[in-house]
Amino acid sequence: MDVTVNTNAYSGYQVYISDTGNGVNGGLFHSGGNLILSADMVLSPGVAGYGAQASSPSAIVDPKYNYSGNTVGAVNISDNQLFSNLLAATNEAATVIFKAAMSPTTTAGDYSDIIYFTVTPNL
Repeated sequence: MDVTVNTNAYSGYQVYISDTGNGVNGGLFHSGGNLILSADMVLSPGVAGYGAQASSPSAIVDPKYNYSGNTVGAVNISDNQLFSNLLAATNEAATVIFKAAMSPTTTAGDYSDIIYFTVTPNL
């Protein structure tokens, strides 16, 4: 998904990411009460995990999410900086990719998460 920022804040902006998870921990929630925890990790077959990556041609992507391949940064119920810039921005976009893996013991079914993006100006 692309997240686009437009701001005339001369000192730039910061974009934060957070989620609802199960209300206590970030992750993919299953209505049966199961949670695939979100973590800073390299996703691999047979190990449950979930996280995000980000990239941008012009914004400064936080190192926690500046990955490709199977490495992801955790999406938590508290804000984590996703990307930023030190200047005003017009249609500045970052691409955010969410990835997950499951283990053999992961309960089958539909998992979901609600993601929040919060933009604040630099003061």
